Amino acid sequence: MNKIEINFTSKNISDRTPYVRNIIEFFIDIQNNYGYLEYDGYFYVDDEDLPINLNMFISQTEETPYKIENNISFYNKIIDKYYLIEVYKKEKYESTNKYSESIYLFPTNREKIYFKIEGNIY
Repeated sequence: MNKIEINFTSKNISDRTPYVRNIIEFFIDIQNNYGYLEYDGYFYVDDEDLPINLNMFISQTEETPYKIENNISFYNKIIDKYYLIEVYKKEKYESTNKYSESIYLFPTNREKIYFKIEGNIY
């Protein structure tokens, strides 16, 4: 099994970006320039604020490190890509809020975003 991590940034500091705590399902079709991401996290953007352009960083590594040195694990990278995308649709399914000793940490949901790939950054 491989480990995948997806992060988002924006050129505009005022833009909100998704926070992905857990990936539920991820699909990307590079040939046809679209994809979707279903995740547990948050993306505080209303439908009327879409579409929004974001940078999406995808890193996929092998589950087991090939080397551990001084308590640092080294993994073989399978995917290491950075795309410019346009998020054009968001669906919210259910609340996944977490609590710690009766303290509400932050609101999260199971959500799905649909995006077009506008270009490769690297």
